[in-house]
Amino acid sequence: MAIYHFSVKAISRKAGRSAVAAAAYRAGEMLIDNRYGKTQDYTKKFGVDIAQIYAPDNTNKKLLHRNELWNTVENVENRKDALLAREFEIAFPSELNQQERKTMLDDLCNMIVKKYNVVVDAAIHAPHTENGSDERNYHAHIMFTTRAIDLETGLFSTKKYRDFSRDKGTQTVQQWRADFATLTNEHLKKAGHNITVDHRSYVTQENDLQATEHEGPDATALRRKHQNDASITLPDICQKNDAIKISNAEKRKTVIELQSLENEIKVSESLIANAKLAYDQANEIAQAEIRANAFQKKYLDFANMISTKKTYSEKLAVIHETQAYELAKQYVLDFELLKSVNKEPVPKKLGFWDKLKGTKEPIFYDIDEVKRNITGQFEAVFAGAKKEAIQRAKVEKQKRLEAFLLKNEYEVEKIVERLRADYSKEFAEKVKITEFGKKVEVILSDEVQELYEFLNIYNERNKAKKEAHQKELDAVKEADQLRQHVKENELKEKEELEARRKRRIQQQQANNNDVEHTAIQQQHVVSANKVTNNKDNDSPTNTPF
Repeated sequence: MAIYHFSVKAISRKAGRSAVAAAAYRAGEMLIDNRYGKTQDYTKKFGVDIAQIYAPDNTNKKLLHRNELWNTVENVENRKDALLAREFEIAFPSELNQQERKTMLDDLCNMIVKKYNVVVDAAIHAPHTENGSDERNYHAHIMFTTRAIDLETGLFSTKKYRDFSRDKGTQTVQQWRADFATLTNEHLKKAGHNITVDHRSYVTQENDLQATEHEGPDATALRRKHQNDASITLPDICQKNDAIKISNAEKRKTVIELQSLENEIKVSESLIANAKLAYDQANEIAQAEIRANAFQKKYLDFANMISTKKTYSEKLAVIHETQAYELAKQYVLDFELLKSVNKEPVPKKLGFWDKLKGTKEPIFYDIDEVKRNITGQFEAVFAGAKKEAIQRAKVEKQKRLEAFLLKNEYEVEKIVERLRADYSKEFAEKVKITEFGKKVEVILSDEVQELYEFLNIYNERNKAKKEAHQKELDAVKEADQLRQHVKENELKEKEELEARRKRRIQQQQANNNDVEHTAIQQQHVVSANKVTNNKDNDSPTNTPF
């Protein structure tokens, strides 16, 4: 029985999401997120059947490349809580094959482009049966921009369309659910299936069936893990849903019996299925032949283009532009399919006259070389581009840091005030208090984390500058003190020298005084001696004569 699933989701920066990361995951590709300087690498993701971009005819060519498209969206939307993209998540009826699913996706995406004049990025995902998913769960993620393409410039318009706004949102979603149900039924009919889907609830359909309740990820994971173990008791909601499914199955039983009676008068279902399978196989083989024949020229053009590029980033841009990686993977699949029916591609041999004319044999890439390129050359480019992106991010971050460190204290304080206004006191502590009094770590955006890191470096450098300045002041003070001490010593030495000089002068004067006194005394003695001698000469002497 065909299933119906259609949901509308929002990809918002307020919720911490990135349009580049979402697109990379859905397409299973490696995209460079310029806003956050990250490489979103999902090339190892399996199960991406198709990834394609749909756009209005006048769209600027650069927006037709996934990496450029979503980086432009991130750049255009400046608000920290900006709505970056919307997404339709749909499920395909299990009755449709790969080509029919692709055709149905094309119709739906073209409807979105025609209605809103936006760019659509869609991908079909196969079920992950190894994780317990239903093998019929083929579904698609359809991302589309919130801004229309300007008819004159081919770029995004300045205003957003408001069909999904609060006033019109419910009505818009209901209309799209109805349109998707109509589209599904049209494709089921084209594929030859006499079944339909209904987007309305069971209550609205009045079919006496009961809707199941959403089980949630935990209950669903438990159910998948123990789906073959009857001894495990599933949660109450799972048991309730199982009972509802059994009840609904019994109610449908009568309808199914009536349908089986009608089928008995038709062509055997097995013959129809076999004929349809043969038709599908023939169609797939024909499509594979077309793609394989066109591959050699496209791959040669790609080889010529990439040979002129020097950096891995330039080479990666060529891979994205030419979709060479996807072409190579598809060629391997097509080759194996064609080989199974003995129609694999072979090099074209030149005839006698062509050789005589000197015509060169066209370059032919054999399957082994293509496989080696997928596992070798492409992977090397992806890894090299990733390293270059990381290096560029480091350089850009260093530039931002250098610019930040040139700010004065007033500018830095304004930044801190703004962050505290957005994150309150938790910004400083990076924790917040829950209603139960428990501390939990605050998850900050990459931009805020970078500012937090820059602030720490700024504060450390500012502290170091202040310490160095203080050391200079201390050195100057110490030098002044040393000079003062030297001056005091010099003054003291001068005073001591002056005192010594004065003492020498005084001693010299004293010595001179002693000499003069001695001389005077000697003169007095001489004078006295003279007087005595004179007296002796004047007295009579007794002589014999």
